[in-house]
Amino acid sequence: MFLHLIHIVWTEQAASWPVKSTTAVLGYVEKQRSFHTNEAYHMNLVIRALSSLFLISSPFFAGWVSADEGREIRWNQPPGKLVSVGTHRLHLYCTKGEGPIVILDAGLGGFSLDWFKVQSLLAENSIKACSYDRAGYGWSDRGPSPRATDQIVDELSALLEAAELQPPYIMVGHSFGGFNMIYFAKVYASRTAGLVLVDSSHPQQAERLPSIPNDKDIADLGNFQRVFTGETLYLYPDGIRNLVGAILSAPRTADTERREYVNYPISAAQISQSGRLKDMPLVVISRGEQEWSDDPLGEALYLAWIDMQKDLSKLNASGKQITAEGSGHLIPLEKPEIVVDAIQSVIADVNKKALTLQVGRLNKISMLLINRNQFDIKHQSRSWTNQFARGTVPVSKLCRDINLPF
Repeated sequence: MFLHLIHIVWTEQAASWPVKSTTAVLGYVEKQRSFHTNEAYHMNLVIRALSSLFLISSPFFAGWVSADEGREIRWNQPPGKLVSVGTHRLHLYCTKGEGPIVILDAGLGGFSLDWFKVQSLLAENSIKACSYDRAGYGWSDRGPSPRATDQIVDELSALLEAAELQPPYIMVGHSFGGFNMIYFAKVYASRTAGLVLVDSSHPQQAERLPSIPNDKDIADLGNFQRVFTGETLYLYPDGIRNLVGAILSAPRTADTERREYVNYPISAAQISQSGRLKDMPLVVISRGEQEWSDDPLGEALYLAWIDMQKDLSKLNASGKQITAEGSGHLIPLEKPEIVVDAIQSVIADVNKKALTLQVGRLNKISMLLINRNQFDIKHQSRSWTNQFARGTVPVSKLCRDINLPF
């Protein structure tokens, strides 16, 4: 299979191999993020090595790094900031907006720019969102072993505290990032207001996805022609495409992906053993396209995946599932507006729940005041209700003002 890959790149892309071959192999890498099988994973590593070779030895890479000072600065200086979490630094990029803050975690092998489209749309809607690079990806430093979900989530928690981002958060995870966000929402329940899972991994997927026969060529498992045009890399906006290509092909990206992959069974066990998800707004977004091969095996893989997506939507009583029609696994890049709509619906549910809670507290205060007969409750409660509805006065402040317990 590897020789077949090299043959295609060398012959069909030979006319302009420095750019087309690079985008081709990187496109194939993107597609492999959802396989999570040993054969596909090792194929992924070889492809990353080949893409690094193509980039380093081509005028495309040399020009991108040294010919344009502006683009060189973008490589050396992250769009956000590097925040220390003790043993290393993590890259965090936040857009301006109102809370609750949305926290974004990418899939296996991905990084913060996977959320570029989603984060831009959230900013347009005045919603504050923060994407970050897990240790070893993007602009973040390498992190200590093991690269399992509990370690990753502990680092994320430290990052949010060090960056002084106030909870509760809306946690959003794509693919393997969904693993991390489920775990965060369970372990740090008081800091989590809502959860959005974007074609997320499932703790039992290694057991429930049908096995791929040894004689089955990985190239036959998906739309290989589409992948080999580099179409997945071109899902990124023009202004960051070359930057993404260089970062995804960096050797440390492949190494970090390997370190997370080998701990995948441990991460899955940690999710399963971390207890129940508390009642909170939960939306599961699932792919709408069957990207595997058009044969019984491909259909079986797709049906098993969708069945596990349904399971994820039942993590609590508030969960609901939506299908991203026209999108494959890379929903944040293919259909970012669907992700944004889901986030907005979760925020609306969170705000509604908060308002209901405030009104309930107001009723309690009203009864206390009536019993104490301190002043005209009819006039005063109407004024407070209006203030609560506008969100201008917290209940705790009101209680302190009138010397009532809160």
